[in-house]
Amino acid sequence: PPRWPDPAHPQQAHLDVSVTDLPAARAASEALGATHLHTNPAGWTVMADPAGHPFCLLPRRR
Repeated sequence: PPRWPDPAHPQQAHLDVSVTDLPAARAASEALGATHLHTNPAGWTVMADPAGHPFCLLPRRR
């Protein structure tokens, strides 16, 4: 698994997922085995899938 955010081992791939309901998307991700890693004050949430690969949930701008 990746060692995010270890700069000695940078990411190999990263997904940004735009969602309309951020709390619901986070809850659904966690129900599927994802782990919350970080929430940025700008509004995006960094998650990791069950194998540890990071992905971001981004609130969809209207």
